[in-house]
Amino acid sequence: MSGQALPRGICEAGMGVRVLIVDDHPLIREGFTDLFSVLPDIDPVGSAPTAAEAIDLVSRLRPDVTLIDLFLGADDGAALVDTVRQRSQSKTILFTASTDHHDLRRAVAADPDGLLLKTVSVDQLAEAILDVARGARVIDRNVVGLVRAGNDEDAVPLSERELEVLECLARGLTNREISRELFIAQATVKRHVESVFDKLGVSDRASAVAEGFRRGLVS
Repeated sequence: MSGQALPRGICEAGMGVRVLIVDDHPLIREGFTDLFSVLPDIDPVGSAPTAAEAIDLVSRLRPDVTLIDLFLGADDGAALVDTVRQRSQSKTILFTASTDHHDLRRAVAADPDGLLLKTVSVDQLAEAILDVARGARVIDRNVVGLVRAGNDEDAVPLSERELEVLECLARGLTNREISRELFIAQATVKRHVESVFDKLGVSDRASAVAEGFRRGLVS
């Protein structure tokens, strides 16, 4: 877990990260509430079974992080991510038991701050919540692998080296730093970057990284 301090307001007066739980199964909502209640750095402030109730509670409770099940009965957790983002400053984590690559690609496309499979441990879940509250982006590496494995029919033809360059771009490295990292000439880095832009249909580094995350090419 990162040692970076939590934003002001989260830890004031002994408060933990304020978490809203959104899941249509009452036992899961109760289980998470009980679990988070015994963790010193996490404060469960409420729970909701539907998107409509979640939107109301986000506005009233102002959670730091909203934990959303991808499947909410008749509602769509992925769509709820965008609504929460538009109406509040709450970070979002999508949480799912599905390993279907179509479901996971839809979850990635929603661009949550975190995306986790329900196979993660309690410690991993708590760490992800704290990291997302700090402003980090957390994507379960198993999600990346499953998305890549299911992308054969429309996979982006990035070479292994181009994927390495894209990972470096996601870390904010310059061409010179990528050159040192990968032990290749700066001119070669430039060619790889241009090729990544071309294959992803983007024109700048930020867009390449965003598209890489959306397609599950970087984590």
